[in-house]
Amino acid sequence: MKGANKMRKVLSIILCLVLLMGMVVFAHAEQRFTPGTYTGIGYGHNGRMEVEVTFSEDAITDINIVSHNETAGIGEVAIEQLPGIIIDNQSLGVDAISSATDASHGILQAVEDAVTQAGGDVEALKAVEVKKVDNSASFTTMDADICVIGGGVSGSIAAIQASDLGAKVVLLEKAASTGVRGGAFFCADSHLAREAGFEPVDMEVFFKAYMEDTSWRADGTLVRDWLEMSKDTVDFLEEHGCQLYKTLETYSGGHSYPGGLGMTQYETAERTEIEQIADALKSIEANGGAVYCDTCATALLQDENGVVVGVRAVHPDGSIVQVNAKSVIIATGGYNADFEWISKSYNGVMPTANFGLASNLGDGIIMARGLGAAEVGEQAVMLRMPRLVGDFNAYNDFDSGDGRVKLGKRFQYAVPLLPMTLWVNSTGERICDEEEVCYNRNYTGNIVMSQGGYVYVLMSEKMLKTLGEEGAGALNMTQPQGMGYINNYTLLEQGWGDVMMVADGLVEQGVAYKGNTIEELAEAAGMKPEILAATLKTYNEACAAGEDTSFFKKPEFLIGMEEGPYYLFTENVCVLTSLGGIHVSRYMEVQSMDSEARTYNEIPGLYACGTCTGGLYGDHYANAEGVAHSYAITSGRTAACYAVNNALGTNYNHLELASQ
Repeated sequence: MKGANKMRKVLSIILCLVLLMGMVVFAHAEQRFTPGTYTGIGYGHNGRMEVEVTFSEDAITDINIVSHNETAGIGEVAIEQLPGIIIDNQSLGVDAISSATDASHGILQAVEDAVTQAGGDVEALKAVEVKKVDNSASFTTMDADICVIGGGVSGSIAAIQASDLGAKVVLLEKAASTGVRGGAFFCADSHLAREAGFEPVDMEVFFKAYMEDTSWRADGTLVRDWLEMSKDTVDFLEEHGCQLYKTLETYSGGHSYPGGLGMTQYETAERTEIEQIADALKSIEANGGAVYCDTCATALLQDENGVVVGVRAVHPDGSIVQVNAKSVIIATGGYNADFEWISKSYNGVMPTANFGLASNLGDGIIMARGLGAAEVGEQAVMLRMPRLVGDFNAYNDFDSGDGRVKLGKRFQYAVPLLPMTLWVNSTGERICDEEEVCYNRNYTGNIVMSQGGYVYVLMSEKMLKTLGEEGAGALNMTQPQGMGYINNYTLLEQGWGDVMMVADGLVEQGVAYKGNTIEELAEAAGMKPEILAATLKTYNEACAAGEDTSFFKKPEFLIGMEEGPYYLFTENVCVLTSLGGIHVSRYMEVQSMDSEARTYNEIPGLYACGTCTGGLYGDHYANAEGVAHSYAITSGRTAACYAVNNALGTNYNHLELASQ
């Protein structure tokens, strides 16, 4: 009897195993595709992506990115790496590539589209576990004169400058590539500016205007050194193979210091900043150093005397590396992706969008804080890029006016820059002089955050149709608003295109509202009709009289909206970067605060540069184009100068680097 029972148990176990194996086989068998090649559509950071995906009966066999508009060196990293990861794991549950999140999501969206076309099960593929190798027990060490944490502009420049001065440099970057998006940087002078007919900046006038604007909360020595060193920036970059050009003046709002439009675009049409910086970084390897991407620094190392002597980091496979160094430079960027941290500058109001790198979480500031570093200036945040809320990807398949900007992007980013519109808060009350905030983006971010993170742009259908058919100039706009190196983003002299398609599409998405009457509009938006109606009545009366007694907007921008239909568009602002952080000396030495003696003291061996540091600003971004980018370069060079002095016993001066 006992033998029979044992036999039944064995048979039961075997039967369970067979059933379990059958379930596994059945689950795998469900991943069946109609063989062939399908084209999927997704949307990355810069719009539409077309991806060809080839299937056998039971597997994804090839992924080919047919077309995209992603930034070289950032989005292209995802394009190079992600298809292979998907194929190797036969999974859509893969992680986005660090620093290329939007491009990764666009590729995954396109592959999902193709899977659906091939009859596959998208959700089942998302559930497939991705193979990960645990190498956390692996530990290696390496020696360097200087270890730089962070490979954005500031860290890359610091590494290049330190290598030029004779140091062996190891650069650690947690993202998949070094460098950042191209952008404008300030120069007080350059041969490019003079060749284009620009006079050098009047240093005395500019400096005094800058410091008065910050109420002298900025560190005057940092500001003065930055201005002086900026005159050598173009020459330094060109010496390292960067090809630059001088743009015409581009009005981007709020850049009003005397001479503050000394703007140089840090890229060419052929090769982006990222590619140029990557080439320049090769000099580090030629001098015995190394660059490690996808390698996240986790700790600063100190000896028994409190001197910083190295960095511990983690490679992508989980293995640990320790870099023993005589000097360490923190260049990890700000904390723009940590909305809770950012909200402390706005009385707890959370930002709603991030336009900076998603990997910027304040790592370096946190590590320095752990060693007792003081912090300064964290109330300063760069809130720029006011934009309408919604999914504009489908409209970026359409050209707009001059063809330099797609219809969706122009509508999303240029409508908030139109001074003839009417801005209201969530209760339907007007909140500002729209012309003043549209032409000064330092004000724009503050206005939006003061209203809880969202405001609403009121326009009539007649106004929208004029915009689409004739352009913003037909609505009395004479000074174009720029964005980056595109001067006429608001497009004055040409119609924008089918803006009504975009406006009605946003209404269908539930992020914009439409009403034939102002009362209907209020009902649709969840506002009290009597308040919004009273707001528009007062505004229309001001337009008819040619005088705005509420907020004093210029008469030329007082365009009445007497007839519907009416539209309300939801607007928010993006966080570009934080502007405060580690307290540094003018030599970029990281400092702690002795509260009793009321003095700052250097933490030996530790330096910092770029937007992980504070002190250059007051409580807001500067009124000059490209300051943050410019300071990333000059502070990186300064940090390298004194880190090299500490490591090699040299005696370089940051203000004399041009002559070295």
